[in-house]
Amino acid sequence: RAVYLDDNRGDGGVVFCALDCVGISRKDINDIRKLIIESGRLGKVKSINICSTHTHAGIDTQGLWGAKIYKSGKDKAFTDNLKKAAAQAAITAFEKRKDGRLFMGYSVVEDMQADVRTPETYDKNLTRFRFSPNDNSGDIYIVNFASHAELLGTTSLVSADFPAYLIKEIEENVPGSNAVFFNGAIGGMISAKEIKKVYRDSIDCEAYMKGFGRQLGKIALNIESETELNPILNIKSKGIAVPGDNTVLILARYLKVLNND
Repeated sequence: RAVYLDDNRGDGGVVFCALDCVGISRKDINDIRKLIIESGRLGKVKSINICSTHTHAGIDTQGLWGAKIYKSGKDKAFTDNLKKAAAQAAITAFEKRKDGRLFMGYSVVEDMQADVRTPETYDKNLTRFRFSPNDNSGDIYIVNFASHAELLGTTSLVSADFPAYLIKEIEENVPGSNAVFFNGAIGGMISAKEIKKVYRDSIDCEAYMKGFGRQLGKIALNIESETELNPILNIKSKGIAVPGDNTVLILARYLKVLNND
C-alpha cells in the first residue's frame, strides 16, 4: 500500500509505501525507486520511502532464512514481483491523488505492548493521520504504532499479521475509506503484551493476533482530538554507513546470502 502526499507548492510530493514483509535491503529499495522513476508516471517527487511492516509470517525478503547458512532464502520471482507491485502502488497513489485536508491525532495505548529486552522503553502513542478529500470520496487513514508483527507464533501460514486486521477494522467501519499501516520504532525489542505466551504457543495465537489488530483499529477510529495540518511538507534524510565487524554477516554478504550494498 502506498500514499502520496503533496503540499501543492510546486516542488514535488513524497511517497510512502508499506510492504507486508519482514524487511528489505536498501539495494532492493533502490530497485523499486528506479522502477518508479523510470516509469515516467510520477511527476516531480522529493522522496520515495519504502517501509516494511516486519511481519514474521511472510516470505523471506532478506535472504537470512535459507535452507543452509550459506544459501539465500530469497526467491527471485517473488522478489521481482514484490518490487513491481510496490512500484505500481506508488504510481497508482500518485495518479489517484486528490485535493483535501490533512489532520493528525494520537492516542496513548495502555497495556498492549511489551519490551522484552532491557532497558524497557518504548513509545505508547498510536498516531493517526486522516486525509479528507474535498470530493467526499472516502477518507484515507495513515496509522503508526510500534510493535513487532509476530503474533502468529509457530506457524506455516503466510500472513500480514496484526496490521491487516487493524486496516480491516478501519475500512469495514468507515465506508469508502482506505488505510495504510507504518510500523514504529520496534528495535529493542518492542512487541505485543502477551508475546511470551505467543513464543510458547500457549494461547490461541491466531485469535490473539486478529484481536490485537482489531483493537488497535478501534483505538485509531476513536481518536477525537485532531489538529489540521498546514500544507507545508518537507522531508530530510541522511544516509549513514556503519562498519561491520560481525564475521557471520560479513561472510553472508560475500556469499550473496545478503544483498545489502
